[in-house]
Amino acid sequence: MTRMTISSCLGEKHFTSEDQLRFAALSGDRNPMHLDPVFARRTQFGRQVVHGIHTLLWGLDQFFAGTDLPRPTSLKVRFAKPAFVGDAVQLLCVRHEAVAPPAARVAAEPDLDPG
Repeated sequence: MTRMTISSCLGEKHFTSEDQLRFAALSGDRNPMHLDPVFARRTQFGRQVVHGIHTLLWGLDQFFAGTDLPRPTSLKVRFAKPAFVGDAVQLLCVRHEAVAPPAARVAAEPDLDPG
C-alpha cells in the first residue's frame, strides 16, 4: 500500500504556439497536430497538443533547477493525457511513501487538469 502527499509546486507554464514552433525547429517533429490549430481541430483531441517530450524536458528543467533532492538514477515516463497549447501545466513534487516496508520515492508529476 502506498500513501501519496503533494509537497510543493515546482513550476507552472502555459505552452504557446510559438513554443511549439521553436521546439519543432529543434526536434524536427513537425506533426501538424502540434503546430497547426486548424489541423488539430480535426484530430481526436480537437485542439493543438503540446509535444510530449517538450513537457518532459520542461519538467526535468524545473525539477533540477527547483529542488535539492537527490538526482534520479532512472526515469520512467508515461504520457497519460495530452497537454494543450494555452493550458496551465503545473509540475508538482509528489512523495510516495510505502506503508510497509519503510521506503520512499519522489516523483514529479505534471498536473494537466485546467482549473
